[in-house]
Amino acid sequence: MALNLVVKIHPVVLFQIVDAYERRNADSHRVIGTLLGTSDKGVVEVTNCFCVPHKEHADQVEAELNYAMDVYELNRRVNASENIVGWWATGNEVTNHSSVIHEYYSRECREPVHVTLDTSLAGARMGLRAYVCVALGVPRGKQGCMFTPIDVGLTYYEPEIVGLQLCDKTAGAGGRARAVAPPGDLAQVAEAAARLGTQLEHVLGYVEDVLAERAAPNNAVGRELLQLVSALPDLASASLADALAGQVKDLLMVSACSGRPCIICLHIQRGGARAAAAGERAARPGLRLAGRRAGGPGQGPAHGECVLGPPVYHLFAHTTRWGASCCSW
Repeated sequence: MALNLVVKIHPVVLFQIVDAYERRNADSHRVIGTLLGTSDKGVVEVTNCFCVPHKEHADQVEAELNYAMDVYELNRRVNASENIVGWWATGNEVTNHSSVIHEYYSRECREPVHVTLDTSLAGARMGLRAYVCVALGVPRGKQGCMFTPIDVGLTYYEPEIVGLQLCDKTAGAGGRARAVAPPGDLAQVAEAAARLGTQLEHVLGYVEDVLAERAAPNNAVGRELLQLVSALPDLASASLADALAGQVKDLLMVSACSGRPCIICLHIQRGGARAAAAGERAARPGLRLAGRRAGGPGQGPAHGECVLGPPVYHLFAHTTRWGASCCSW
């Protein structure tokens, strides 16, 4: 049963392991710690970890187990769903002391996993491996154990993807780090749309080459494309426009209720999308914007109105002198 386990690790865990390795003592060659997460239906998802101070000698291992339990209990107060699922160590191999450490974690959880992260960058990459300990021996004889590799991969939440993409931009020429400011919401949408357009062009080019017999067909790619097309909603143009209009309404409502000094309005036409700030006069017919900055304490209320067309939306925002807002459509 243990050999069928699959380990999914979040990027924040890898960052914590690397940070612990960089902060290690000068005489420490290896760092170990506890893995926290959940285990369900053969999938171990590691969402957090912490370092456990230890010292390795030729014939024994000294670890501060009281410190490890205190940190675990404190973490349980913050996130009660995270349990001990195993332990981690830096390096690219399993040492003689690993079985002793694994025996301790076997008492803390059922079927613990052992994850190694090669911080020495052997082979010009940071290798990630996962193991389970399988008992060996003969009945009524000497018993032993063997660390067997299991499948391991990365998983992430959507905010983690944004953080990883921002970290990737900090790598400058020649391996030098450079400062990068987080982009705005509209900039992220534009960048994601550009990447999506590039990927769609690549897919269309592949399909055209296969149809023209310029490239050999691939059954696996064909099944993935069929699954992708089947996942798209079958919407008519009018239904898609209505869905987009609903998203725009939600965006304008959130912008009005957030108490910002001015209202950001979107002008959507069939030919494209335009953005304008409230209070700025537009020369195009069919677009009328009016607004004032919200009044401060002791001043009267501020009103804003914008009319967009076609299609035309009306947004009336009323901001009180204390900054509270309400809006209606």
